[in-house]
Amino acid sequence: MRRVLLMNKKTFAVSYSTNGSKCLSATGAIAARNFNTNRANDRVCSFFSRNNNSNDNSNSRSNYLGNGNGDGDDGAHYLTNVDIINRRRRRRRRVRRREYRCYSTNNSTNNSSTNNKQKVLVITGPTAIGKSKLAIEIALKLGAAEIVSSDSIQVYKDLDVGANKVTLEERQSIAHHMIDICDPTDKNDAFDVYEFYVRAISEIENINGRGNVAIVCGGTGMYLQWLVNGRTLVPKSTVESSMMAKKVVDDIRLKYSSSSNGDVSDNSDNIDDDNNNNTNNAAAMAWDEAIQMLRSKGDLETSEKLARNDWYRLTRALEILESSGGRPKSSFKPTKDETKDFRCFALSMNRVELYRRMDERVEEMVSSGGLLKETEYLLQQGVLPGSNSASRAIGYAQAMKYLLKQKEVVLRRENSSSSSSASSLTKEDLLEFIDELQRETRMYAKRQFTWIRSEPNFEWIDASAGIDKAAEIILKKFNDDDDVGASVKTTIKSNNSQISEVTKEVANELKRYRVELKHFNKEVVINSALDQVRDIISRL
Repeated sequence: MRRVLLMNKKTFAVSYSTNGSKCLSATGAIAARNFNTNRANDRVCSFFSRNNNSNDNSNSRSNYLGNGNGDGDDGAHYLTNVDIINRRRRRRRRVRRREYRCYSTNNSTNNSSTNNKQKVLVITGPTAIGKSKLAIEIALKLGAAEIVSSDSIQVYKDLDVGANKVTLEERQSIAHHMIDICDPTDKNDAFDVYEFYVRAISEIENINGRGNVAIVCGGTGMYLQWLVNGRTLVPKSTVESSMMAKKVVDDIRLKYSSSSNGDVSDNSDNIDDDNNNNTNNAAAMAWDEAIQMLRSKGDLETSEKLARNDWYRLTRALEILESSGGRPKSSFKPTKDETKDFRCFALSMNRVELYRRMDERVEEMVSSGGLLKETEYLLQQGVLPGSNSASRAIGYAQAMKYLLKQKEVVLRRENSSSSSSASSLTKEDLLEFIDELQRETRMYAKRQFTWIRSEPNFEWIDASAGIDKAAEIILKKFNDDDDVGASVKTTIKSNNSQISEVTKEVANELKRYRVELKHFNKEVVINSALDQVRDIISRL
């Protein structure tokens, strides 16, 4: 049994002598013989005599120090080179332990800062899939949650049916934000993705400040991209720059559309086209030429990242090139909000069932008269087709076109004595308007699927099993305390292949897809809608 004491920069080795008393040997850093043994012995003996209560200094010297050479039988030990090495090793171990404790403290601090990020639930998906109902269900289960809309049309007042807003009763049960905050009749409407980002971040901060969970729900891809990935300082889109880029793209698509005698729109699911093979080949050639043009203008990175048939992003990339003087979109890097932990989920279901649901919703919007009345309100306020964001929205754009066309027909018939204006409105025109609106809605849903598949932050959730099941899955993942970003990115590929992609069986069904009218296959519904149109036209 031995211990080492440091005293006046000298080292003492304490052991036990043969008679059981403590013994102390003094040594320097290299060898004990270099010290003045007598002076060292005197100092040591005087120091330890108090502990032994001994008055015999010689005995104290003998008991504590032995013979002073370290070779006696009194059990005293000198520090050897091995002892010095071991002591240095122990010192290094102590230093490493202190460093490890410091690292553990810092690491725990970093983890706590990650866990202290504001968790924000983001729910998106194609139109008519049930995002709003799911968000309300999750908010009710959480108990302390508020919903932030990320829909570009729900921000406008008085546009309830076409935007498919939640009811007032639902808004009273769960607080909703970013709804009814803009005037749809404002011809100088300045609400854009930047305005949404600023307001949405402010709403999320206020919600978290009240101790509630923020649930972002909507299907406008650009809004969600800025919110989740961070805002970018790209040149703002203007009417002139947008029309210029759109004309370039439309010219390419029109060239191949004419050669194929079909539509070169986004036909990734091959619906509503009798000559699918020719149209698909023409669409592929049009896309390849547009991508080649984007590369030749200098935006190679965007051309490689774009999902096929993502015409909207391609057009926007061309617009940025023209507005920035040739600077590509990829050179504008987003600035992400690191204080928030966005946990993003996207809903998907069988594509045929989803399209049936969309078609029926369009019929309900028209048969109820809500969409037509809201469109009448825009026209009466002097809003012309394509003059602002509200008039360009799917639903209102087609309804404006239909109502104005029918008004022209009525005026033309009134000026002619061949027939009365009452017979000028035909069932065929009404059904053509409904069919166009259904087709545009399906095409918009396909663009939403295309955008979500290109975003690695979203995890797909199958909504076919119902709202309750989807809410249960999302809540389980959302309440995970770990940072789900890495796990989502590792599983997103398998989720995409299993949930969001179109299987061969579904693709074959889509090729044979035809609209099945649920309401406008009845004459009474058709006549009622035509009466509503007549009333509206008489007031325009």
